[in-house]
Amino acid sequence: MCALHTGRRTVTVVLAAEEQLACAAEAARAPSVHNVQPASWRFLGDGRVVLFRRPERAIPASDPTGHDLGCSLGAAWEGMAIALSRIGVTLGPPDHGVVALATLAPVAGCEPVALANLDRGAVLDPDAPHVLTRRSGRAIFAASPDDLAARLAGLAHEDTRTITDRVVIARVAVWHDLATVRVMRQREQVDELRRWLRLSRDHPAWDRDGLTADAMALGTAERLAARVLLRWPALRLLRLIGADALLVSEAPQVRSAAALVAFTPAASQPPFERGRRFYRRWLALERAGLTACPMSATTDDPLEREKLRGALALEPTRALAGLWRVGRARTTPSRSPRLPAAELLA
Repeated sequence: MCALHTGRRTVTVVLAAEEQLACAAEAARAPSVHNVQPASWRFLGDGRVVLFRRPERAIPASDPTGHDLGCSLGAAWEGMAIALSRIGVTLGPPDHGVVALATLAPVAGCEPVALANLDRGAVLDPDAPHVLTRRSGRAIFAASPDDLAARLAGLAHEDTRTITDRVVIARVAVWHDLATVRVMRQREQVDELRRWLRLSRDHPAWDRDGLTADAMALGTAERLAARVLLRWPALRLLRLIGADALLVSEAPQVRSAAALVAFTPAASQPPFERGRRFYRRWLALERAGLTACPMSATTDDPLEREKLRGALALEPTRALAGLWRVGRARTTPSRSPRLPAAELLA
């Protein structure tokens, strides 16, 4: 039971329907791999909340171990904690125990991940103002802000390492392209990526999930090229003539970054906890007035990840679990779509 003890009374924290919808919608603003949004929620009448995973919302070819999915669920959990703080409710620590989860009523199409008690008395989370402004800045950045050093100094944290050396940033731009090309030479991953791409507003899921052309900052010509060339036969042909690297290159965007920020949590942390911390670090970048864009290919690729570990002189006890290019956006990036709130409640 989740209850408040006030004198002789015990008050169970139960959210109204509109509060549940609002909190689920805000929690969905957390980042998720390919914007698949795997989380669903159920608020129980005894003052507890349950996080479920929706198995059909996964990318098994790109994420065969489920690591990235676990991180996405952890980020959603942190998003729920922030959302609940707006209405003065605290989200307790997540219980992943098999025994506790086995007591829950089954929900079709959902697998329980964690549950927690709700309590009253929360103050507004300091990251709350930045949840709705956080977006991926995939275009070329503007000139670095004059106070960049001060902003980066304010971001110092055990879970991050920062690169400002222009030579190293240029090297990472090359490594990132190499890693991306390797991904695009794997047919299963290409086919899976296409299932989550939304290159036209005519796509039935354009405003629901996935990677939209607007959010990826693709121009008209780039959208048309992607629709034609991001298919396995076309990619094979481009590879034969050595042009596939040009199609997927993000080197100009990386080189325009004011800095690169690596996410380096403890190697012993499980994916769920990493996801919680990853979201907090991204919100910290937003709080510092810096737009960020994840560079997942670099940290997913074993060869390029080891190069980056060397450049960072990263100790063995830390994992290299993420990388952002950060800077000052020329224009406000487009917001990625989210599922309707009603679909987020199991």
